[in-house]
Amino acid sequence: DFQLAKQALRLGAIDYLVKLDLKPQALIQALNRAKEYCSRMESHHNKELYTTLLQDNKKQLEHNYFSQLILNPPEAELPANPEIAAAYPSAYLILFRMKPEQILFGQTENYDFPFISSQLLDVVSGIAARYFLNRAILEPKKDTRLMVVSPKPESDNEKSLADFCAKVNMALSTYFALTALFGVSQKKTELSQLPQALSEARSALDHCYYSSSSRMVFFKKQG
Repeated sequence: DFQLAKQALRLGAIDYLVKLDLKPQALIQALNRAKEYCSRMESHHNKELYTTLLQDNKKQLEHNYFSQLILNPPEAELPANPEIAAAYPSAYLILFRMKPEQILFGQTENYDFPFISSQLLDVVSGIAARYFLNRAILEPKKDTRLMVVSPKPESDNEKSLADFCAKVNMALSTYFALTALFGVSQKKTELSQLPQALSEARSALDHCYYSSSSRMVFFKKQG
């Protein structure tokens, strides 16, 4: 049935051999083409796996570097990492603290943050990918996330940052019944300035929590 043959070719068959006309050399050639095709597919698959592993390893290296630099600063100055510095030519710190929508802020012991941690990371990372060149997400506390984000040149402004925070809050509410307050540091052009940026983000978050009706506050220099 030639219709079945055409369907087989559409589904990925390498060749269509007619039994009455089949000769050993034609069969060998068809088998070799199938073997070459499988080899190319395997090579492509292995390349994709290798690329994924490289990306995962890069993310883990960035996570470890920023954790040590910002959350657990060493006594001696942390050596510069040229690759990470190139990926983050400038950066903001975004600190956000979450709470369940149904209870008062700070009463988080009944909410299972560890259970949703992986899904939460996927959702926030997916939104961040649309706004930033690169991003790393740290977890200082179970109800708190700290993001290091490198802005895209065309969206390096407070409006884009505010829009990002609003999108994250919408996703938190939709998928996890959570809401959050955000503190955003000033932009830093050196990674060595990120510990200072953490102080700024904390100050902005405190202002947001105690003194502002807004869910997000940018740190502003006093005086």
